[in-house]
Amino acid sequence: MYSRTGRVEGAYLRTAYAVTEARPEVVIRPGMASRSLDALIARNGGRGLAFVTAWNPRGVPRGRMVNGQAQRRLAARLRGSGLRALAGEGRGAGHDWAPEQSLAVFGMSRAGAARLGRALRQNAIVFAVPRRAAELVKLA
Repeated sequence: MYSRTGRVEGAYLRTAYAVTEARPEVVIRPGMASRSLDALIARNGGRGLAFVTAWNPRGVPRGRMVNGQAQRRLAARLRGSGLRALAGEGRGAGHDWAPEQSLAVFGMSRAGAARLGRALRQNAIVFAVPRRAAELVKLA
């Protein structure tokens, strides 16, 4: 039998983290590297990418309006910091969890990305650097 933590982590690992604003769309999968992800990072600053959301803190479902407001505040915060971000969407493998609006943020360090995820009260974020597998960074 799996623990709740194991089930949740497994769900995050099966999620497709899609950078929908990229053309063509780029899908990030933890544990996998890809040339399309490397090219996306190179076009947007070359350091790395943090995939974050303000939706459903601690994995507790909230209404679309509340989630949308939180996501807009996150986008404004990032614009104010001067970091480049592209719209994205976290798509769970099953139909029991609606896609979550997200942002692919460029130019952050792994530590900075983790701090942002913790400030958003998220259980995990995805972090990627060129030529390496994307990483699920557990925060909780």
